[in-house]
Amino acid sequence: MNKNLYPVSNNEEAYKAFRLGVICMEDDLPREAIEHFTLAAKLDRKTYSSWSEIYSVQCHIARAKIMSDHGPAASGLKYIDEALKICNKQPEVYYCQGMIHVRQGETDKAQKSFEQAIVYSEYHANSHFQLASLYSEQGDDEKAEEAFELAVNCDENLYDYVPTKYRSNIMFWC
Repeated sequence: MNKNLYPVSNNEEAYKAFRLGVICMEDDLPREAIEHFTLAAKLDRKTYSSWSEIYSVQCHIARAKIMSDHGPAASGLKYIDEALKICNKQPEVYYCQGMIHVRQGETDKAQKSFEQAIVYSEYHANSHFQLASLYSEQGDDEKAEEAFELAVNCDENLYDYVPTKYRSNIMFWC
């Protein structure tokens, strides 16, 4: 999640609850994430308006993941649309949208979504990685290699997931 969209709060308990929600999202536990985001908003009434926007976006992303994982992939897109109405500059929304399009086999739409996520956060490793995977599937090894390198340099933990044929040319930035 983009750290710029964390709420500013002096309420330590609210911030902990919010951070647990983010961790749940990263661990692919959207239902638990919604509980933590809701708790964060309830704990910090003074800055509720800033929590509210972020909370709403994160909950819509979580609901989109739940719907697309447990039903037709397209069912999650309505929650993505709601999240975009609240905040259309959050890279996680576009990343989630891209993943839903991938599940539907809509690679052109997925590519545009991942590219949009990168517009709002050039260090969005997962979007770079997914773009690389799409380029690889399309047979564009040059673009795939470049995108895998960007992904790994944003998050070196992704290196283990890079297909072997692209690993030898990846240069780590210092």
